[in-house]
Amino acid sequence: MLSAKTYQLIAKGSSTTIGFYRWMAISPDQQHLISVGDVGISSYSSAVEFRSLTDGKLLATIPISSDQIARSAAISPDGQYLAVGMSSDKKRDVKVWRIKPVPPVEKK
Repeated sequence: MLSAKTYQLIAKGSSTTIGFYRWMAISPDQQHLISVGDVGISSYSSAVEFRSLTDGKLLATIPISSDQIARSAAISPDGQYLAVGMSSDKKRDVKVWRIKPVPPVEKK
């Protein structure tokens, strides 16, 4: 039987960008955690975060929409592409990004 002692926490972090996570996955090379979520609580705005699995450090944030909510996402088996399904009251889109190498951190 599995218990809490069976598992080992390998990384953790907190976000100042994403307020509500809708999708997360570990990259096929097992180096990154990729998260897609809503930037605001009541706005149509979404972003993608890339984090290191070794230390939880935020590597990059990509704003992906200011007028739609990310609904779903998928990584290609080779880890080269990220597809995100997005929608609002008026439109539905799919956006695809090449994500290898991991994008650089945007300077604020």
